[in-house]
Amino acid sequence: MAQDTIPSGLTPHLFDMRIEAEAGIARFRFVLPELATVGHDAVAGDFQWLCANWALPELAANGWTAQTVIVSISDREMPLGAVDHDAMQFFEGFDIATGTCEWEVF
Repeated sequence: MAQDTIPSGLTPHLFDMRIEAEAGIARFRFVLPELATVGHDAVAGDFQWLCANWALPELAANGWTAQTVIVSISDREMPLGAVDHDAMQFFEGFDIATGTCEWEVF
């Protein structure tokens, strides 16, 4: 992923991927150091792209199943669930039951 450019023109890297089989959730966590500078509006369209072009193919290639994909983008690596008031992090959830990434409201 480090070589792929997302719609914002930036280049994130995947630092964590988790399958929570019992909950039907797949988490794809990306780091984009520029996030603190560019903010959410600059990357708003990237979440859908990352779901469709990274998460869905990765799930299919590994034979993993999920009902929901959660894509997060942060400006630094953080442990899942950690609170860091200096960090910037955004996430979006997608229903993938139809084989496409349909945005879900949390």
